[in-house]
Amino acid sequence: MLIVAGLGMAVSCATLGMYYNMSRASSASTESLGWLALASLIGYVVAFSLGWGPVPLLFMSEVLPARARGTASGVATLVNWGLAFLVTYFFASLQEATGLDGSFWLFGVGCLLAVVFVVRHVPETKGRSLEDIEQFFASRNII
Repeated sequence: MLIVAGLGMAVSCATLGMYYNMSRASSASTESLGWLALASLIGYVVAFSLGWGPVPLLFMSEVLPARARGTASGVATLVNWGLAFLVTYFFASLQEATGLDGSFWLFGVGCLLAVVFVVRHVPETKGRSLEDIEQFFASRNII
């Protein structure tokens, strides 16, 4: 779910970046493409709501050992909200530096990097017991 949602978010960001790039070049050409911006935003929200919104919270309860679950979940949630604050706080500066199109293309690249991370480092938990998942992480050299 994370892979499909991440790809959907990346495509939505890229499409929105393309829309803003076209509107910067010629506002007359984008008047008929207003639906594209709206469709991109709706696509992003749907993809996020199906994957990257709820799945990480559920995933934490599956992969974290019981003895550390409370503290680790709290730290992960704090980092999540902290990063959301930073993105919100610095968005105007990013927009000034790269333009709206560049900002959304950068977010799209971030979504693609998240997909690569999931493919390489996040195990499938469907049909596996908590003990199997804990053994998976114990067998990896995490330093």
